[in-house]
Amino acid sequence: MAAVTALPRRAADPQLRTTSNERAVELPRWGIYTSFARRYAALIALCSLLGLGLGLGTALAQPASYSATASVMLTPVPTYASADGSTRPERVTIDSDAQLALSTPVVSEVARTLDTSPERVEERVSLRAVELSQVLELTYTAGSPTDARAGAQALVDAFVEARNASLLAIGSEQIERVGAQLRVIENRLVQRFRANPLITPEEPLLQEFTVIRARVQELEAARLQATEIINQPVEPSRPDSRDLEVPGTSGLMAGLLLATCLGALRDRIHAGRNRRAARAVRRQEGEHDPPASRRQVESIEAITWDGRGEKV
Repeated sequence: MAAVTALPRRAADPQLRTTSNERAVELPRWGIYTSFARRYAALIALCSLLGLGLGLGTALAQPASYSATASVMLTPVPTYASADGSTRPERVTIDSDAQLALSTPVVSEVARTLDTSPERVEERVSLRAVELSQVLELTYTAGSPTDARAGAQALVDAFVEARNASLLAIGSEQIERVGAQLRVIENRLVQRFRANPLITPEEPLLQEFTVIRARVQELEAARLQATEIINQPVEPSRPDSRDLEVPGTSGLMAGLLLATCLGALRDRIHAGRNRRAARAVRRQEGEHDPPASRRQVESIEAITWDGRGEKV
């Protein structure tokens, strides 16, 4: 039988040894939080209800606001054909019209009409584009129905005037350029007619002339009525609905946070009292206490105040 050689045992590292007096490090248990909630359930409920009531009361105490809305139909800016038959994309879209409604000239004109500041006008104006249409809704909010209607009327008047002036310049430029193309095609068509008086409707030059002339007519019509007011603003019969969800939720969370802080502060105060009581026990029993007395003192320090003087 082969001999078995016993390996020498490795001495334990003194730095890795732990004494019985050292406390084990433990992670917070879920029971700590549930115990805290049970101890301060009444305080948490009271502070949460107070916060909820304060938030709702603050929202209800705000002055009522009224909104008046005007709707406008935005005539699209027609495209025009170039000499080679290609088309140019529209320069004006409903997005650019919305930017025009909040531009400095429009806001300044509304502020002058209402005798207020441009900053205040910007705060009270809101816009909404109706989906799948060329309708833009302009809304003005004020503290009274009369002021709301007057603000919406001033806003829509200033916007229509600014848009008509802007499209008038754009339309004039386009009419001039398309008109030049139309005159070139017309001269070519005259030369073609002189060479051969028999021109059929299928003649490509005649068809191009018809398309270009139709585009000129579209541009002239758009320039005459670029914006149409389809709904005039009226005085609102009831105030705007108040937003109670955000203030109520904020107040509720603030009350919950306040209750948590008060409960943690109360626990901290009683924990400090327990530590002072433990130090008093040490002084009474002397420096050379038996192990049992030391463990008793440590158990006193570990007591968590539960509001009734009982150990958890």
